Amino acid sequence: MADVLPYAAVSWTQYTLAGDDEFVSYNLKRLNLETEVWDVIATIEEIDTTNWHDYLAFPGSNSYRLTVTVDRLGAIIESDPDEVTGVEFAWRGLWGHEVQDASQQVRLQASTVQQRVQQGQTYRLAAGRRHETLFAGPLLARTLALELIPEDLRDPVTVTALERLLDRQYTAGAVLCVRWGARAGARYIVQIDGGVDESLSGGLGRPSLPLRRVAMPDGWA
Repeated sequence: MADVLPYAAVSWTQYTLAGDDEFVSYNLKRLNLETEVWDVIATIEEIDTTNWHDYLAFPGSNSYRLTVTVDRLGAIIESDPDEVTGVEFAWRGLWGHEVQDASQQVRLQASTVQQRVQQGQTYRLAAGRRHETLFAGPLLARTLALELIPEDLRDPVTVTALERLLDRQYTAGAVLCVRWGARAGARYIVQIDGGVDESLSGGLGRPSLPLRRVAMPDGWA
């Protein structure tokens, strides 16, 4: 298993300015495997910067495009997109880290990753009825449950990292990116749901980390 947080290395050729054009930015976009939309993942204002480390890349293969914005005599012009290279990467194990600060991270080992889609539902007594009626809400909650190997919660480094992420959810509104290297495309934007189950068992029981999927804030991609 890697000792550093995995990332996809993206690179391109430095842009050559024409005429009186002034460089404004490179605009790097990644194809979102869930929405099939090209998300802007970086706006780079130095013309001699020709690479990017994408810590939010999906495990497996990713597609990237690059446009260039220039100032042409006061008119802001963005070029047509070009395909750029993103090195495919894979690893074993599971990582979680903050979306905006990848240094806040934890490496985990999960035996299973369980997903659940839950609809908001309540049972109420409707007028004139003797039995309750189901009322369903419009929202769906998507949750994950990571069954961790017990050794993870015997490791003080792992426990401290999980507690720090919980604290940062409170102090900084942290949103987490969880990526499972064993499955292509397995990237989840989540928050820890409630806490961490640290119970250990001598039998087949596994400690659990409950997560709730949340929306990616604009501009974080």
